[in-house]
Amino acid sequence: MPRAYDKRGEKARRYEALYRHRSQGRGERLRDDFPDAPGCFSAADASNDIFAMAREALDFWAEGVREDGGDIGELRDFEALRADPKWRESFTDAAFVIAMSPS
Repeated sequence: MPRAYDKRGEKARRYEALYRHRSQGRGERLRDDFPDAPGCFSAADASNDIFAMAREALDFWAEGVREDGGDIGELRDFEALRADPKWRESFTDAAFVIAMSPS
């Protein structure tokens, strides 16, 4: 069950992650991208690894932003992300979409 609050007692932020299948030389991989976390992504050969790797990537990204004194910014909801021209095609070919919060 998702947590409503993070470790600091702040309301948990939920990031949409888009998962897509990508063919590579030795077979298919799953890749996820977080539209509201610029540069944050992960990839895995097995679908049972992708969620743990995505969580690790999101945690690492959020920690880096905080350490650099950056602003994580506002999160968009599913419909706003889907309407974004930059991400519209990604939603079309996504295998699935989930929302997760950094640890």
